[in-house]
Amino acid sequence: PFVSVPGLAGKAFATCPIGGLTRFGEEQLVQLGTYLRTQYVEGKSGGALLRPTGPLQDELKVVSTRTKRTVLSAQSLLRGLFPEVESAVEVHPWTQSVLIPNHGRCDRLRQLFFEEKRKWEATLLPTSTQRQIDRMGDPARSLRGLGLQLPPGISEDFYKDLNHAGHELVDVTLGRSIEELRRLSVGPLLAEMQHELRAAAGEQSTLRISVRSAHDVTLTGFLTALGLSTHSWPDFGSNIIIELLRDRCSGCFQVRLVMHDGVPSAATKAIDVIVPLETWDDLVDPLAISEDEYLTQCRLPTGMPTPPCTSGSG
Repeated sequence: PFVSVPGLAGKAFATCPIGGLTRFGEEQLVQLGTYLRTQYVEGKSGGALLRPTGPLQDELKVVSTRTKRTVLSAQSLLRGLFPEVESAVEVHPWTQSVLIPNHGRCDRLRQLFFEEKRKWEATLLPTSTQRQIDRMGDPARSLRGLGLQLPPGISEDFYKDLNHAGHELVDVTLGRSIEELRRLSVGPLLAEMQHELRAAAGEQSTLRISVRSAHDVTLTGFLTALGLSTHSWPDFGSNIIIELLRDRCSGCFQVRLVMHDGVPSAATKAIDVIVPLETWDDLVDPLAISEDEYLTQCRLPTGMPTPPCTSGSG
C-alpha cells in the first residue's frame, strides 16, 4: 500500500510505501555518506582511510538488515560516500541477523522481552495508552521527521509523552537493568565488532570501514548495553560512529564513540567519548558472545513453554 502525506503535495517524496524510506530520508543518508567521505576519505578526521577513487577489495564492508528501507538507506549512504563507485550491500536473512535483538531465533530473549514488557505495562500504563504508543508513535515521529505539524487533537505535550513512553518501553525490554537481556539483544553484534577491532589493531585485516544499516532499536539497544542511553528516541538519520585510534607517539590504541541524533552536525552530536582500548574491552567483552554461546544461552529449560512470537521476530 502507498500513502500520501498531507502537506507534501507536489514534492518528490510525497508518496512512499508504509514503512518505506522517503526521498527526504534518502537525501539524509546521502548527506551522512558525504560526511563520512569528508572525514575518512578526504581525511578531515586526521587521516584518510580509503582512496577517493574507491575502496580496494575487502577495504569496505556494508551490511543491512533484510528490510527495503535499510537496504535503500545503505545504498543512499554509499552514493554520498563514493558518488562515482558502485558498492555492494550485503543483506543477511533474518534468521542470521545480528543487527537487531533477534527474538525469532532466541527463545530465552523472547521470554525475557515479554516478562519485562508485562511488568512495565502493568505498573506504568493503562491499556488505552499502550494502544496509543503502538498505533501513534511511528506515524507522529514520521510527521515530525518531515517537518510537518502533528495531526489535530495531538498536543505537543502528548507527543513528548508518547515519545518518552515509547523509548522507555524499548529501553526496558532491551535490558536496561538486566545484563542477560542486554547480552542476548546485542551480544552477537558486539562480538562481530570486537573481532573487527582486534583484527585492525593487530594489523591482521585489510578492512578499513564497516557500515551497518539497521533500525532505531539497534541504536537504542547498542547504547543501552554500553550504559550510554540518550533517554530519547533516535531521530531520522541518526548514527553511531566507532573509531579505532592509535597514538603516534606511544602506539597505544583508543576507541572513540560518537552518536549523532540525526544527520551529523555540531547540533546533533549527542555523545562523544574516547577510552583506552583496554577499557573498551572491559566494558564490551562480558556482553559479547559467540554464535555457539548465543545458541546455548537462547535455549529454554526442558518443560518450559515457548513464548509467543513478537513483531520483531523477522
